Formats: sequence, C-alpha cells, structure tokens
Amino acid sequence: LLAVGDQYEAQLAADRAVAGAMCNVQGRVISDVWVVQVDESHCLLRLRRSLATHFAENLERYARFSRIVVAVDPRRDPIVGACGDLSSGDPALPGDIGACSAAGSIICLRTGLRTAEWISTDADGPGPTAPAGCAPGAGSEWEAEQLLAGHYALEEGDSGMFTPQALNYDVTG
Repeated sequence: LLAVGDQYEAQLAADRAVAGAMCNVQGRVISDVWVVQVDESHCLLRLRRSLATHFAENLERYARFSRIVVAVDPRRDPIVGACGDLSSGDPALPGDIGACSAAGSIICLRTGLRTAEWISTDADGPGPTAPAGCAPGAGSEWEAEQLLAGHYALEEGDSGMFTPQALNYDVTG
C-alpha cells in the first residue's frame, strides 16, 4: 500500500502506519482511516466506530475478489488515546506522525504532534491503558489537536459529503 500526496510518501510497514481515506464512486470521502500492519497477513484499519459498519460494507464489495476477511471489532474499548505533552509518558512512543511501535499485543501509533493512540490487537485481552504521565485524550482537546495537525476526522453525518481535497487530505498526506 502506498499513499502519495504533494510532498508525502509513506510505505506501510510494521513501524509505519499509513493515513488514508475510502471514497465512494462519486469521489466523496466515506471515512478517513489509519492502516496499521499488525503482522505479515493482518492489517488493522483504525477509524471512527460510527463509520465502521458502513466502511466494512463498502470494502466487502472489493474483498470478495480477494482472499481477505473484513470484520468490525466488537470490543467497546480496543483503543485509548493520549493528548498533550507526551514526552514523559511511554519511552517507546514513536516521535514521527504515522510511526508505530509494538509491545506484545499493544500497538502505539503517533497520530499527531501531541496525540498518540494505544491499540490492543488481542481480542480476548483487556483494553489498553495510556502509560503513566500521559493524559487521556478526550473530546474537544483531542479534536483541536487533530485539526492543528491538519486532520479532520469524519463523523457519521459527514460521510460522503466532502472530497479529499476539500478536507486537505491531498496536502496533509
């Protein structure tokens, strides 16, 4: 998988997630997404829970021509985010936006200059917790940090309303 923007090029790898968007046939964004490689045969698509079913249904149209399975994670809290000064938190926290690191069944994904997420890949295990010293990301502060990083995360009511260019996805990669 290769994502290309004006001055952006990133290859999906175990230590590098790729930001992207799924568009409908009219070229409107259905959902933004982070693609995270869990292992050689498993990728995690991180997006808003409110859009997950619609996203999966659209992806299924193409998945039937390949040997892949698309499933929505039924867990309530497989992700925890932190926002603010992350310097005193997790020593394994990647520095670059889009970089990720794994520790057992937890993947840490840097989503912004002052935001990160810890994602559990163990369906039977407990959900992740933010490391000591990292304040949980919540509501308006999280959204403000994402907007400062140039990323508008679509909600259910936004799905299919905007082109990638209207959201500056071509500029932000």
